[in-house]
Amino acid sequence: MHIKGNNYFESHKQHTQLIYFTAFKNKVS
Repeated sequence: MHIKGNNYFESHKQHTQLIYFTAFKNKVS
């Protein structure tokens, strides 16, 4: 059973990782 706040935290964490990953790819290429 997930708490709404936990789901928000997980989605926010994934979104932050996506931003870092995109920035890293742009920096490498």
